[in-house]
Amino acid sequence: MRRNVVLLLVGLCASASAQTGESPSATTESDRAIEASKIAAAAVAEYRFSREGEQPALLVLEPKSLLQWSNPVAGSIHGSVFIWTEKGRPEMVATPYKLFGPRFFHLGLEFHSLSTSPIRAERGEAVVWTPTKPGLSFAPVPGAPTPAESPSARLRQMRDLAQQFSARGVKESGIPLHFRLLTQPIHRYASTDPSVRDGGLFAFVEGTDPEVLLLIEARRREGGAFGWDYAIARLNSMALHVEHRGREVWSTPSMPWEIVFGHAEPYTLFLFENDDANSPGFSALAEKP
Repeated sequence: MRRNVVLLLVGLCASASAQTGESPSATTESDRAIEASKIAAAAVAEYRFSREGEQPALLVLEPKSLLQWSNPVAGSIHGSVFIWTEKGRPEMVATPYKLFGPRFFHLGLEFHSLSTSPIRAERGEAVVWTPTKPGLSFAPVPGAPTPAESPSARLRQMRDLAQQFSARGVKESGIPLHFRLLTQPIHRYASTDPSVRDGGLFAFVEGTDPEVLLLIEARRREGGAFGWDYAIARLNSMALHVEHRGREVWSTPSMPWEIVFGHAEPYTLFLFENDDANSPGFSALAEKP
């Protein structure tokens, strides 16, 4: 999503930047990373998520970022990854980020539901996002072994299983982008829900910027036995494809801007124009192709 937003905003804002004479910040990339992480932590704390459906629950924000990332291909951009959990399992993910240079926007906030139930998002007194469907659908990992008894052995299994997957994006021009798997999960979790014994959240990245998330969980099957299941979440609006051992198991088309900014899908984006971020904005972007 970051690459797409940068290109769109360059087109929309180039003339305004020229008139104001804005220039890139003189701070180092290290300084920018620190500034972006502080902005991100403050921003995500303003949101409240709840799971709807048969088992409603208020989700808990985990206070520390799972990953501090950058993407030199997209420019001087720094971001974080935060999750909200219920019974220890991640149900929501956010990737807040800041683009440095000509000031197109103060903050970008990407969200994706990691829940198998509907989600409701509030900021202050306002309901700001209500995805019309669950964020994830799990399927068995083909050929996976039975989950091991010890936590350390299960971690080895999860890592081995994750490496059987590959992910790529396709630009509007048709050029493919191949993403790199971070071999360690960015989050390892144990749930108090008896139907989930263990889990890991893996990321496919450009630079260190997550573009596709892969969840691998030891989930209880019918009959009571546990098996390894996987689910996939997008963190980019471009067309995406995931393969398991060379066979495509998941794909999603590119998302038009009016859908991205419509806040009705399990993946959505908010852009904020200023420090107090009173109005998530760029509503005009939704009208652009």
